[in-house]
Amino acid sequence: MNPIYSHDIVKFHIEKLRAMGVNAHDLYNDLGLSINSIIDSKHYYEKHRSQCYKFIQTLHECGYQKSLEITDAMSSVQLPSIFNSYFLNSANILDLLRKVAVFSNACYPSNQVNWLIENNYVVFYLKQNRLEQQFCSSQGFLTYIAKMIDEYTGQDKVPYEIGVNAAYLPNFEGFCLNVTDIVRFKESISYIKIPLLHATKNYQHYNTRIETYLEQTFKTAFITPSKMQTLTALISDDLNTVIQQNGDKRIFNIEFTSSRHGVSRASLYRQLQQENTSFSQLVESVRHREASALIISGQLSITEISERLGYANIAAFNRAFKRWYGLSPKQFRQLDFFSTSVDTK
Repeated sequence: MNPIYSHDIVKFHIEKLRAMGVNAHDLYNDLGLSINSIIDSKHYYEKHRSQCYKFIQTLHECGYQKSLEITDAMSSVQLPSIFNSYFLNSANILDLLRKVAVFSNACYPSNQVNWLIENNYVVFYLKQNRLEQQFCSSQGFLTYIAKMIDEYTGQDKVPYEIGVNAAYLPNFEGFCLNVTDIVRFKESISYIKIPLLHATKNYQHYNTRIETYLEQTFKTAFITPSKMQTLTALISDDLNTVIQQNGDKRIFNIEFTSSRHGVSRASLYRQLQQENTSFSQLVESVRHREASALIISGQLSITEISERLGYANIAAFNRAFKRWYGLSPKQFRQLDFFSTSVDTK
């Protein structure tokens, strides 16, 4: 089973509890976990990771969401970090949301964060796992996303609608004061809905020269360490590398990948099944994410993107892309992503 939270996120929650005056001895007595071992030992964390949701429960019981969560989310937006630099150096709001989704899914692997295009809106959404929903509302996450969008656009504010998968927010007054008072409650998922025209508007402060450096530094710091031990992560890394470097397209073949990792096809299937996925799902997930990223970057034609993603022909790529986004790659590219664009053939 996937962990509820990544190791880094659990350490973050421990520090929040300590800041609220909860000491390690009390946490040990309440949770039956060695706090220092959780922080210092990845092995100890892996062994006890199914219990780590209790840190969120303790934060909830301490009143963190009612008193500090929104101000913490707002403060984090102002931090001069590689974390925020990578997000804010985006071609447009949709590109920013795509980056946040990748990071969120790495840190909270049992939740689902993604976006879709629906009726001329971009809907960026969070589906929480049932265990987390018992102790954690989506207000902190939604506050961070909303303030990041405000930070990104500066004086050029964009309208957005917010929905939450709850009957109330722990700090509704603070949420309305700092984010928006236009909130829909009891939704099936939590989301921010932004007009497509605003989400795909180009911003001139996007710096393509430093994007590769920021992305590599960001992934090294926040994503790779928490996932690199699993076969799922190894295969995903292979697929990403081949796509980004236009490498050996045999990596999209399960027989080649099995041989590369020294296992039979049947063994590869069983190991991935134990990690709650399959080879075809991994390929689909990476293609889904990288397709939009490559189109947003504006560096390659649609034909070249299809080839990068390992499709046998552009018709197969077009069908897959329309299934993901409800638009063809060409229609997606015409959403004013770029002030200048490459050949769309």
